[in-house]
Amino acid sequence: YLAAYLMSIVYLLVITARTIRKYQNKSKNCIYLIAVFLSIGSTIQVICPQIHVTWLCVTLLSILYYVYCNIMWQELDGLTGLLNQSSYLNKTASFNQDAILMVFDLDDFKDINDQYGHDIGDQYLRRFGTMLEEMTEQNGQAYRTGGDEFAVLYSGGPAEKIEALRECCLQSFRDGEK
Repeated sequence: YLAAYLMSIVYLLVITARTIRKYQNKSKNCIYLIAVFLSIGSTIQVICPQIHVTWLCVTLLSILYYVYCNIMWQELDGLTGLLNQSSYLNKTASFNQDAILMVFDLDDFKDINDQYGHDIGDQYLRRFGTMLEEMTEQNGQAYRTGGDEFAVLYSGGPAEKIEALRECCLQSFRDGEK
């Protein structure tokens, strides 16, 4: 019973860590507090089995985890999985002078939707978002700030990486024209 319980907790934390990494959520402190709280409650339960604290811990953990996931999902754009405009505004309010802000506006994107349909347009936006996310996963954050507008807040890393990001964006546009 205890082994299955501990394995489920570890599984939950691993899945959460993967989700955090995938969706660029940088607020990991909350999930660490949840894990510590659950560990303390589980330890008390194992040491003093007459105190029935496990279900209380699981209930409180479930509430905290639900709140954490809601906060995380509210920061995301539903189509691309990038951080949304609200996250962008919060982050740029405390803009670091050492960071580089790049803003992208996909020119004439309405024509793509009109000519090929919104499904193709959505695929293009997803692909562009994925490309931005891959290029910034180590040294930055990518945002979808509007319909066809994106931003990248890039901090650290060599200038060659920024040039590679610019070239990758240009290549994506060229591929999109085909």
